[in-house]
Amino acid sequence: MLDSYPVGKDAHIPVRLFNGAGAPVVGALQANVTVTILKGDSVTANVSFTVTTSFTEITTGAFANTGTYELIVAGANITVVGPCTFAIKDSVSGATAIASITVMSALPSDVIANVWAAS
Repeated sequence: MLDSYPVGKDAHIPVRLFNGAGAPVVGALQANVTVTILKGDSVTANVSFTVTTSFTEITTGAFANTGTYELIVAGANITVVGPCTFAIKDSVSGATAIASITVMSALPSDVIANVWAAS
């Protein structure tokens, strides 16, 4: 799982939603989900979804009926280097989740190429 992202790039974050009894919540809809971000500078903000597929349930294979979703956070929200925590809430089921990533400084493409070549 990728948990580090460069500043300004979209983040694809796996999320599992559970209700108060600890059961996975399936069928949550993006229209009922709110996401709040806590950035590395301790500033909080609501995340606006930019496309209708910013929060989608993964329903195939081993993910079926597990309450697993993909949260895509637009790079416009990924603006501060450091830890970044997301609070996710489904208003219908009351389910919540916490997810976190690390936001890194953007690296020049030649540095990235050298890192890949060395690995």
